[in-house]
Order: sequence, then C-alpha cells, then structure tokens
Amino acid sequence: MVNYNEKYVNIASIKMDPPQTNEIEYRYKLEIDLVAREATNKNSKKTLLVIMMNPSKAKTDESDRTVNRVAKYAWCEGYKTVLIYNSMPYYGTTKSEVTALETTVKEDEDILTQNMKDIEKELMNMKSKDLFLATGVPQEYFEKYVWQIHEIINKEKISFLAAKLKDSGQVLSNKNYTFHPIYTKNKMRKYSNEHGKILDLNLVGNPSGLCVK
Repeated sequence: MVNYNEKYVNIASIKMDPPQTNEIEYRYKLEIDLVAREATNKNSKKTLLVIMMNPSKAKTDESDRTVNRVAKYAWCEGYKTVLIYNSMPYYGTTKSEVTALETTVKEDEDILTQNMKDIEKELMNMKSKDLFLATGVPQEYFEKYVWQIHEIINKEKISFLAAKLKDSGQVLSNKNYTFHPIYTKNKMRKYSNEHGKILDLNLVGNPSGLCVK
C-alpha cells in the first residue's frame, strides 16, 4: 500500500467523487489540497488540473506512485490544490487489468459519459488553473474519450503542461498523445528547500499537434 506524503498533502482534506466505499470500482475526481509552503504556496489559490489515463489505486485513504509524484511536483511549484481526472474512470493498475475492463465499460457506458461531462466542465472554466495533460496512449475501447478531450482543448485554445522525455525532449508521442507521468524519465531538479526526482513539466503552446479524430 502506498501512502500519501504528509509533507506535501493535507490528508484530512482529500475528497473523491463518488465518495469512497469498499465496492467502488471507478473514480471521476480526486481532489487533493496541498500543505502550505512558505516559499511558494502560502497564499496560493492556483489549481493544477491533471488528466491522466485511468485511476490505479488512489482513494481518500490510499495513494499510488503516480499521484504521489504529481502531488510532489505541484507542491514544489506552488499549487494549492490538485484535481485529478482520467479519460477512463475505472480502476486498473496493470495493462492487463485495464484491458480486462473493456467488457465492463461497454456494459455501462453511462459512467464514461458522466466522466466526460465532468472533465468538460472543468476545461470550460480554467480560471486560476493550469492543465497537466498526461493520458498516455489509450486502449482502443476508450480512445474516443481522449479524442473528445483533445477536441475541447483545441477548440478552447487551452495551453497545457506535459511530461517531457529526458533523452529525446519529446512532449508528444509518435501517435500524438501526451506521456503518462509514471513512464517518463525524470530529471533531477533543485528547489530552494527541496531536492529530488520530480516531473520535468514543460509548458506547451496551443495543442495543434494533438491526436484529434
């Protein structure tokens, strides 16, 4: 089990939609308030809106490697809140688990439709928010939802952050998708009070090169 890091995360404030239960199989949104940091986010109202592929394990009482990595980056960069959404809202950690969800998704597409409505609502109100787009390459059965996200970003001309590969400097894959943060090669970056492996996120202009279909 991976725990949230109390140095960065106000654990008592974590919220999840829908609320966590033992039976919950999907997650629309994870909202994480960050610990105030004197040097950067003491009075910050900035929010980092993150859109990734699908939830792995993170809930209100348990984190995962990806969420911890993103929370640490956001804290170092002075954000107050992290909002995490996913192009496919069902939980699955391994590639085989995500592949096995295809039948479940097709039998209950209402959940994916609601997920897209929630994402669109966030993207249509980007005041005091930065977008970190990190979907990875989606599997065929839910790639249309990633395309819908790309279409909104293009239409609204939303600039976004993306994980940058250390060796090649790429911010878009050969298939024109953003990289999932867990697979990117991190650079060591130094901050006034923090040293460690943190995502190297670079600001990308209007996403004309995204895969929209």
